[in-house]
Amino acid sequence: MLGQFLQTLLPKLGVLVLVAFLDLVGGVVVALRSGSFQWEKLPEFLKSFVMYLYAWLTAEAIWFVLGSIGVDLEGLWGLFEDYSGSAVFAGVLIKYGSSIVGHLQVILGRSSQTLAKLGLPATK
Repeated sequence: MLGQFLQTLLPKLGVLVLVAFLDLVGGVVVALRSGSFQWEKLPEFLKSFVMYLYAWLTAEAIWFVLGSIGVDLEGLWGLFEDYSGSAVFAGVLIKYGSSIVGHLQVILGRSSQTLAKLGLPATK
């Protein structure tokens, strides 16, 4: 049962790792182009990524554990059972996605006022 649960998380984990890697590469390229690259920032990036992974896995695990011990959540709490992990996953994707868009704006030399109004300013 635990193996099946972990197996269902692998595709999402792969997506998160890929998106975080793209954000890392974009950030490194922007920092190198501006001459402000610092090796000390890499462990900070990895630390924040691990914390996001931990938050997502915790949200997924809470409902798995409750379901495996037979807790039946009725009513409003039952709605969160299937969607809490997905909501955290979506939040992490949005965080990294917006960062990637900011990096691309700098790399491609395009600063879009429309994207800035949407809360996606170019990376500085």
